[in-house]
Amino acid sequence: MGMDAGRGIGTDTGASMGLWRAVGRLLAVAALLVLGLAPATLVAAQDDEETYESPQYGYTLTYDTDEWEVAGEDPDEDDAYDRFYLGNGVSSIVLIGDPDYDEDEIDTCLDDYVTGFEGSDAVSDVEEYDDQDAEGKEDDRIWANYTFTFEFDDGDESDFARYLECQALGDGLTVVIIHDAPVDDYEDEVSEREDLLEGLEGPSDADEDDEDATQTAEPEDEDEQDTPDQDQNDVDDDAEIADGEWEGETEDGEDFTLTILDGGVSSVSYAYECNGEPIIASAAVSDPAPIEDGEFEIETETSNQTTTVVGTIADGEADGTLTHETDDEDECNVELDWTAEEP
Repeated sequence: MGMDAGRGIGTDTGASMGLWRAVGRLLAVAALLVLGLAPATLVAAQDDEETYESPQYGYTLTYDTDEWEVAGEDPDEDDAYDRFYLGNGVSSIVLIGDPDYDEDEIDTCLDDYVTGFEGSDAVSDVEEYDDQDAEGKEDDRIWANYTFTFEFDDGDESDFARYLECQALGDGLTVVIIHDAPVDDYEDEVSEREDLLEGLEGPSDADEDDEDATQTAEPEDEDEQDTPDQDQNDVDDDAEIADGEWEGETEDGEDFTLTILDGGVSSVSYAYECNGEPIIASAAVSDPAPIEDGEFEIETETSNQTTTVVGTIADGEADGTLTHETDDEDECNVELDWTAEEP
């Protein structure tokens, strides 16, 4: 069965919730993570070192400004994932603060990021890197190396190597490290990455204490405090729309799955027929699309195609429309109605 490319990052309809989260995150940073070619911005520094501090989680990375430059901005500072990009003219390195994995789930973290990477339309010929230390696991970290071919928008192709690592920092926080470099330069760049990551430190005890105090502090103004009835109402409202995979079908009787995460619509997967061939497609967003008054809309867009899903959710049932428009003559435009039910 064919896989429909370009609906975000294509994947099977039976993907785990962790995989959907990974797909959404990769959509947000795909250009840098695959290419390592985001325009560089020089860091204003008084000496040879700068320190990045994760705004939400407090871990830090100290780096040499003579060797590394900031190579991009966090595409969504309001979501739960802190991203920091560096480049040295050959390599790109991305740090992602990811709150979705517990300390015993770093294997799942790595699997999810690899799956999302392999599903990218522009990536092909993904293979494990041929080195005895290319993959491994120790204590609170796991890593793997790959080679792949990337196809640019103009059709040119280049070979790259990618290093992926998931490192647990405790309290449900994982730092994901992604390092890309051209294959011919990769071995020389490994030591550059290792030197850089010596400057990575977890949140300090003081920062954690401050965060705990902030979370447990009660408002001084009694009017600002929630009453028990207000808290219960909040819980009831959240419970009306269940997280999970809402399964259903399209108007043609094909499979359709709506994934709801943290009370918002994270992704959809669907099946249809194009030129006589059955196609499985998916679309995912980096932040779950909010459901307001029972209605939502998500849209994903690449250089040559756009997928839009509009729906209504009420009483454990959902329905709506999906349109997919493409400039590719070998693919089909899609417009269909769908229904789904809560898990």
